[in-house]
Amino acid sequence: MKMKYFTADLHFDHPFVAALRGFTTDGTTADELRAMPVMERYRHVDVDAHDNTILDNLMRIGEEDELWVLGDVASGNATSRAKAVRLLDRLNVPRSHRHLILGNHESGMHPNATAMSDWARVFGEIAVGGVTMLADGTPVTLSHFPLYESFFDQAVPDGCAPSSLDPQWVGYALPCLGRWHLHGHTHAKTPFEFPDDDQINVGVDAWELKPVPESTLLYRRGTRCFV
Repeated sequence: MKMKYFTADLHFDHPFVAALRGFTTDGTTADELRAMPVMERYRHVDVDAHDNTILDNLMRIGEEDELWVLGDVASGNATSRAKAVRLLDRLNVPRSHRHLILGNHESGMHPNATAMSDWARVFGEIAVGGVTMLADGTPVTLSHFPLYESFFDQAVPDGCAPSSLDPQWVGYALPCLGRWHLHGHTHAKTPFEFPDDDQINVGVDAWELKPVPESTLLYRRGTRCFV
């Protein structure tokens, strides 16, 4: 049976994010890594283990299924993008069933021709936002970012990255249209970092580094409990 899967914030070849997810090798703290030059960080983090964990979970998606990646596939530079393309090219789900919604790490939302060409090798569709239907006919909007209205809350919710609601991204955020909204970006460890029921975080940090099948979303609809 064909199934849609949703995910975000894969961050292939991104040592700082891999460290935040527990892939340090020597006890180096995130604050210590933050102060290091980027290339130095690789000495303290098993980036390949992180990337292979993400990839192994994506490999469970079958040839008849459909994959939506809601942004931040890699760290943003050409080297990480090339590695992400090599990894994603191994997926069982065919390119024509893969969709990329651009995030802020896809060359700052204004990707150049080279970046777009690279992503087009492994994604059949690329957009800044989208809409799809779940198996029961429920329409969902898709964006890397939380809803437009969330950017005007007084504070970033607990557990989110401090820059989650940076005003520079508000122009890319979708407004509440009375539909379910799926997003990533915040790196929260819960699908419900915001108080409303209209949006669900499908980023891997909230889902044990795994993509989310639509059956899980539908089964838990309205319960705010995904454990």
